[in-house]
Amino acid sequence: MKIFRNLEVRESITVGCDPGEGVSYCAAVAISQKYKDTPFTFHARIESSQFGYELYNIGLYVKKKTGEFPLLAVERNTGQATIAKLKDLDYPGDKLYKQKTFDRVAQKTEERIGWVTTAANRRKMLDDLALDIRNRVLKVYDEDILSEMLTFVINERTNEPRPESGRFSDLIMAMAISNQIVKETGSMAKWASQHEHKPEDKRRLPLIAE
Repeated sequence: MKIFRNLEVRESITVGCDPGEGVSYCAAVAISQKYKDTPFTFHARIESSQFGYELYNIGLYVKKKTGEFPLLAVERNTGQATIAKLKDLDYPGDKLYKQKTFDRVAQKTEERIGWVTTAANRRKMLDDLALDIRNRVLKVYDEDILSEMLTFVINERTNEPRPESGRFSDLIMAMAISNQIVKETGSMAKWASQHEHKPEDKRRLPLIAE
C-alpha cells in the first residue's frame, strides 16, 4: 500500500478495486470526493480472497483516519471471492458499492454488490478517466499508474484501449472504476451545514447522503 498524503477527518473516500486473475495483480485506487485526488493505492500479486483481507484492513485504516469506512467498489467480474471475504469479515454493507442489474428470469431490477465492467461501459469509464486527467480534474501521484498509462494504447485491430503486450492495466482499471463511482455518488453529495464549521473556515466539506 502506498500512502501519498494524510487523510482528514470526515473526508469521504471511494476505493475502486480490481481483483487479479491469473498472473495479473490485485489493485485498489482511492479517490477523495473532497480533493479529487488519489491519496493511496494498493498493488500486489495475491489471491482474490486474500485481497478481501487487504481491503478490510484498508477500510480499518481509513476509518481510523477519517471516522468512517471508505466505499469499496469491487469489480464483480473476477471478484466474487473478494466480495465473499469482505462479507465474511462483516465489512459494513452500506460501504460496499451495489450496482443495479435487471434479472431477466425474475423480470425485476435488483441491487448486487460490486461493479461489473462490460463492453458497453468499459470505453466510457476509460474515456471519462482520460478526460479528467487531461483537464487536471483528478490528481494522480502514483508513478506506477503513470507507467501503466504510458503503455496503455489503442489496439489497431480492435480499436479498443489495451495495455501493450506483457504490460498490465490493473491500476488504471481500478482508478477508472473509482472515478465512475465518484461521478455517480457525487450527485448525491450535500454540503455540511453552516454551524458545523467555524465562521473563518471558508471551505465546505461535502458529505455523502446515506
